[in-house]
Amino acid sequence: MPLARRQVDPHVYRLSPTIERTDFGWEVYPQGLYEIIATMHRETGGRRPLHVTENGGSYNTLPDADGRIRDIKRIEFLHAHLGALARAIADGYPVRSYYCWSLLDNFEWLQGYSQRFGLVYVDFEHGQRRTIKESGRWYAEVAATNRLPASTAL
Repeated sequence: MPLARRQVDPHVYRLSPTIERTDFGWEVYPQGLYEIIATMHRETGGRRPLHVTENGGSYNTLPDADGRIRDIKRIEFLHAHLGALARAIADGYPVRSYYCWSLLDNFEWLQGYSQRFGLVYVDFEHGQRRTIKESGRWYAEVAATNRLPASTAL
């Protein structure tokens, strides 16, 4: 039997103005990454290594006058989530890999090309030209050094 779609009453569900959200409206909750790692470890009896295969947020920062994409909100998102991941590893959870979603801005099933998830900006209107965002440069440094900087300053 197919699962029934959950109906959300728009009169009950309200977006709290005090909760941080991505440009897509998704809640930013880095502690949730830690919690899911702990839950998966518990549910598998601790017998399996864990892999985070998608983690990222939509931030629709456009190029500035210099052509740079200074997407500080994405850097803050990644910094907070990687901090939660580092805590999980320090607490002994067997996390073996982490993949940031996504390398490139791409097609999103509900919103088409209107949401930008990538570390690299894709100019869909002018020949698909790609520009590495500041978050891409920041993430490359984190990956190369295997070290999370103390701050998100550019």
